[in-house]
Amino acid sequence: MASHLDDADRVNLIRRWHGLEPLSSARPPSANRVAVYTSAPLDRSKQGVGAAVGCQTALDATLQLGASHRYGASVPLPLSKSQINRLGRRLGTESVPSDEDLIKLQELIRYYQAVLDAVKTDLDALGFGEATSRVKTQLTLIEKLRREEKMELARVQDFAGARLVLDGNRDHQDEAVKRIVERFSDRTKPPRVVDRRSNPSHGYRAVHVIVYPEDIQVEVQVRTDVQNSWAQVMESLADRWGRSIRYGDLPENPDKLVQRVLPPTTRANFVRHLLDLSNLIDQAERMETLFNAVRQELESVFFAEEEAAIEEFARNQYKALKRSPTGDHEKDMEFLCLVAKRRFKQIARHIFRDKRKAGRFIRKTFPRGVENSPHAARQAIARSLGLIGTVLQAMENSARRRGARVRASIKTLEQLVDLGGVQ
Repeated sequence: MASHLDDADRVNLIRRWHGLEPLSSARPPSANRVAVYTSAPLDRSKQGVGAAVGCQTALDATLQLGASHRYGASVPLPLSKSQINRLGRRLGTESVPSDEDLIKLQELIRYYQAVLDAVKTDLDALGFGEATSRVKTQLTLIEKLRREEKMELARVQDFAGARLVLDGNRDHQDEAVKRIVERFSDRTKPPRVVDRRSNPSHGYRAVHVIVYPEDIQVEVQVRTDVQNSWAQVMESLADRWGRSIRYGDLPENPDKLVQRVLPPTTRANFVRHLLDLSNLIDQAERMETLFNAVRQELESVFFAEEEAAIEEFARNQYKALKRSPTGDHEKDMEFLCLVAKRRFKQIARHIFRDKRKAGRFIRKTFPRGVENSPHAARQAIARSLGLIGTVLQAMENSARRRGARVRASIKTLEQLVDLGGVQ
């Protein structure tokens, strides 16, 4: 009978077998297989609407020294927090904003821009690449205030925002978040981290760090390259099919066939496929992180020379069982062989997915009475380590191939959308 455990569970069983605590294997809701879309012939001269945030020009090098301590120095906050919130209520309720309120809003935007320029300088100095930044426009702010009636203008989290797109995996993402928190920990308030990877917002995944450089907050989005590609596709589609699809609503004309896409599909189905792709991206990134951690921890056991592998296995088993070697080679090897056999039997049917196949591997790896001979016991332990290492390597290779296919899918889709091939 086949095991119902997935690769993450199997990896953790291997870790338990080695005496290590399981790594987190929380998974997102299962995603259906995502359809692969290709472009029908199109006129490449018609470029799609870009969704990327405009890149803020870096400050002149002579202004960078000490910039992190001069937030807002050139432009004072034009309104108090209560005045800002009253302005927001008027903008959110009046059908036609007054000229006076629009002028005040523009002054506020200029202040946010001055603070954001210095935040960007600090982010660039961290060495993760050049950050992009933007302050919301008058139109997008007013739309947000009208869409979210209880929203206070002074508390709009993404009024001013910066973005770091990392050419790396989640380990790099976590490191970048850690460095950003450290960089801004001495400001008016400590940074706040919002991890949207485990709890995505309608498919959107990233880590947001809310920093407080002055008396305002700035949202810093930290994305992996593939998370960014997905978000850019969704933004482009939202520009064409209605902004509300970012919040779970159906696109405008949901039953309309998507132009220049094969096989034919409706807009609603296309958005659903994009949400499924978000789950697959998440699974691929999680598995990559899991295998990176496992390889680092178990390299000396499953991927080392036989002598070193057995010695490392022995050290870890004695530590996990809180025992010490007796000094009698024959007894110690018998003990280690019995431990390895017991653990191997516990996980074999899950590792090999098939109960009968697992039984054959157990009998072949640990024949009856093998523990009675130190030499035979040592060989059995070595066989089990090599066998599990081979299985672990195969799972890792398979997971990385799946991840590469998922990355290729979203990159192809991003290019297709950018060239105007999805209408």
